[in-house]
Amino acid sequence: MAKFGHFKVGIVASFAEYEGDTMEMEKEFVKIYKLGSIDGTYGPTHPERKLVAAIRLDKGHDIRKISD
Repeated sequence: MAKFGHFKVGIVASFAEYEGDTMEMEKEFVKIYKLGSIDGTYGPTHPERKLVAAIRLDKGHDIRKISD
C-alpha cells in the first residue's frame, strides 16, 4: 500500500501522511482510496474503493506519493 504526504510549499517534511492505493484530485480536494471488495478484502485485484481521506488543499499545499 502506498503512503501519501501532505506538504506545504517551502517545507521539506510532510506534516500529515495517509495510506491508500490511489489518489484523485477533484477541484481543491484530494481523495485517497483503498481498493477492495464488498467482503472487506482490500488490494489491487479488487475493484471496489473505500474512501480513506478527503483533504481540502489550502493555497501552497499539495499531496504527493512518498512510498509504494
